[in-house]
Amino acid sequence: MDVALFSYILVSLGRDWHLNSGEMGMLGSLALLGMAIGSAFSGSLADRFGRRTMFIWTLLLYSIASGLSGLAATAGILMLLRFLTGLLTWRW
Repeated sequence: MDVALFSYILVSLGRDWHLNSGEMGMLGSLALLGMAIGSAFSGSLADRFGRRTMFIWTLLLYSIASGLSGLAATAGILMLLRFLTGLLTWRW
């Protein structure tokens, strides 16, 4: 849902921040990259620390990173936060 909703605001964001197509593509792709990396490690981390514990921590950290994305002042900060939200969107 996060990736789908972000795609709707990406055009307006690019226009307001004067982003080129490469920067807009990077913003749209970083969450997917984070998801790929996070999914690769989620199973072993859940086995080590427990699924419930990992779910609680990822939900908390995802919520913080997602909330901070709304307050990002530059494209660089938003790129970092989009990567973190993707990283914390693990597939259970």
